[in-house]
Amino acid sequence: MTNWATIYRIAILILGAGFALRQMIHWTGGNQAVFIVYLTLNTLTSLLRFGVPTAAGTISIGFVFILASIAQLTLSQTLVIGVAGVLAFHLREIKGRPDPLNLAFQAAVVVLGIESAHAVYERMIILLPAEGLAAALPMAATMLFLVTAFPVAATAALTEGELLRRVWQQRFLWSLPYYLAGSALAGLLVGVQQMPVWQTALMVVPMLFLVYRAYGLQIDFISSEKKHAEELASLQMGMIEALALTIERKDITGIDQLHRMAVYCVGLGRASGLSEEALKALRAAAVLHDIGQIAVPDHIIMKPGRLTPEEFDRLKLHPDVGAEIVERARFGYPVAPIIRAHHERWDGAGYPRGLAGEHIPLEARILAAVDTFVALTSNRHYRRALPLERAIEILREEAGRSLDPRVVHLLGEMYPALEQEALSTPPANQRLHWREPAAGSGEPALAQPPEFLSSIAAARREEQEVLEFSRILGNSLNLHESLSALARNLRKAIPFNTMVLYMMRDRRLEASFIEGDNYALFKGLELALGRGVTGRAVQERKPLINADPNEDGFGGRHPEKA
Repeated sequence: MTNWATIYRIAILILGAGFALRQMIHWTGGNQAVFIVYLTLNTLTSLLRFGVPTAAGTISIGFVFILASIAQLTLSQTLVIGVAGVLAFHLREIKGRPDPLNLAFQAAVVVLGIESAHAVYERMIILLPAEGLAAALPMAATMLFLVTAFPVAATAALTEGELLRRVWQQRFLWSLPYYLAGSALAGLLVGVQQMPVWQTALMVVPMLFLVYRAYGLQIDFISSEKKHAEELASLQMGMIEALALTIERKDITGIDQLHRMAVYCVGLGRASGLSEEALKALRAAAVLHDIGQIAVPDHIIMKPGRLTPEEFDRLKLHPDVGAEIVERARFGYPVAPIIRAHHERWDGAGYPRGLAGEHIPLEARILAAVDTFVALTSNRHYRRALPLERAIEILREEAGRSLDPRVVHLLGEMYPALEQEALSTPPANQRLHWREPAAGSGEPALAQPPEFLSSIAAARREEQEVLEFSRILGNSLNLHESLSALARNLRKAIPFNTMVLYMMRDRRLEASFIEGDNYALFKGLELALGRGVTGRAVQERKPLINADPNEDGFGGRHPEKA
């Protein structure tokens, strides 16, 4: 919870405690029988806890008895009924250890709501005596709803960094009609008490049951819709990660860094005050930020050395390409602008638009810092991962140049907690991920990569080796240098101690190139065509497997002595 949310809750708590203390000091009693009945009914209905999963607050039909108490009992008695109900509800709802501050805050909210509703009720009775309950109770119900719902909505908005208007509309406003309907039921409760007990029961019990069922059905519907939306969101994110995993990542060592990227970006975004919608967009962008690299040849992306100007121009296309791909996916939140701007620099020297400073979206600035940090602390095909502390030092050197200084400062404060969160929380699609902790984290790897991902990575490595060997051949000056490069690259794919290349002259094989431990054994060696393992392999033009190498004879030399 943010500091502002805590301060706000404490302020509400102090205000509510002041009103409650005043009423307890100046206690006034009323009809004790009605008081006990309403207290019992409110507590029992609160224990039924009609919770709305999509709301930061909750709703219970117990407010009907609070409204009836406002009309029939004293303010002191009504406060006791309201506080007892809210405490019963939240204590029943809490599975672990209760939060005293939250319980006190909820009780204070109810106290303020009852105080306000009671004042409105009495004022309406004075202003409109002829209308009586018909006018006073709906107004009191509206005030009770507003004063009890608004502080909870404000706390949720401050905690989540969301717009208060959005929280109010999506989570609270829909329950106002139920308060108005409850005011009618409360008026009926007040009116039927003039009838005999059996008639009262005959009218009230069926109506209470209908209200109970109506609330239950409505809340079940909302809960079902929320669960369905969450399942769709989870499915969408799983598909996003699967796509990014197979397209974006060129090296198997970086597979789990998608999850790290998402955790770091969301954590920094929340600390920076981004809304929930912006956090969803940032999370998707963290996973898909380099999806545009599908339009860039692999030899450019995987090149270990410095890119040529032409290669760099080709690489600079990927933010725009990625943004266009994501735009066609029609996310419900703005992902494309983040992807398009995540290679912009704070000093304006980035690409593709050359934006600078605050003109770069905050989400893109966060993504740029996290992308740099995760890249530095992850293994690459051309270097080992750096320790977390060293990576933070490099980011601080870039603050004010390529990176937003405030984002870097925030990352420097939060990276230990964010790294722990990334290691302790499973990825959205566990089957597509294996965990490789960052350098310096002290965490062991938890699992091996899936086989299909290993196959993808192996194909990428083979392609990279061919490209690297082609580059070496293009730059080599003589045959011996080219053969040495071939031996070094071949050793990566097929481990060996010694490599020998024979040249055939007059049906004899001469060892013309030797690389490895047994150089002395093969130096100057000549073999007859068709004799020994090597001679037969050359004559038959096919490999011989599991043959005895001693058949070659080695010109009378002994391998151990050599």
